[in-house]
Amino acid sequence: MRFSDVEADAIGFLVARFELPASLRVPSPRPPEFYRVYGTGGDTINRVLDAPQITVDAWAEDDERARRMADDARMAFLDRRGELPLWRRVEASSPYFIPDPETETPVYRFTLRPRVRATRSTPPAPAGA
Repeated sequence: MRFSDVEADAIGFLVARFELPASLRVPSPRPPEFYRVYGTGGDTINRVLDAPQITVDAWAEDDERARRMADDARMAFLDRRGELPLWRRVEASSPYFIPDPETETPVYRFTLRPRVRATRSTPPAPAGA
């Protein structure tokens, strides 16, 4: 069994859904609007079910737009409509304001806790096969 890369899953989901940049790190140069997605812990329930914690930051040029981006992303994850087929139940915190300390750029943050089902991994082919 193998668990998926939930950060990559979430980044791909946001890019496809909102057509905005999304990445693990703050991009350089920094675009005016983007999502930052990174794992911040979680638990493994058993060999088949994982409960990672993922933090999503919505960066924008003004407070209102950053809040709207966070709200929209949060609702999209809660209503993922089969776009993340291995993600089962998803819990999400409310977005909260946490501006970038160096630039004062508006950032709204929320945390996701999906239950993610493992996939069967295919064993490697024997050497010389």
